Amino acid sequence: MEKLNIQEASGIASRKKSLLVLIVKAGSRLLRNPKALLNMSSTFKTFLRLLKAWALRDYRDISWNSILMLTAAVVYFINPLDAIPDVAPVIGFLDDIGVIAFVLNSIGADIKRFEEWEKSQKYRG
Repeated sequence: MEKLNIQEASGIASRKKSLLVLIVKAGSRLLRNPKALLNMSSTFKTFLRLLKAWALRDYRDISWNSILMLTAAVVYFINPLDAIPDVAPVIGFLDDIGVIAFVLNSIGADIKRFEEWEKSQKYRG
């Protein structure tokens, strides 16, 4: 996680507008590179939905440290010049996948709790 800038993530996560802009940028980047994250695309989309729900104060059952990890992972994804530059064919997104897997492994319980909350919201209409 040394490449993840927690200080930068803190600055972004603490400002609603900055966090929402980050989410839009990450979503756009994923749309331009739909196969970039392979089987981690759906997990990353969950990260983005969770951060959006948190920014909008719809969902708050998550620690600040987990929000920082999620934000740092998204910042890492949108940075094309990370450990393995994303312009490198085939392998350019492997480090991004590793970061997403690391965050999922670290805060999996938070992600699962969010997904359960999200399902319950859909049933409310």
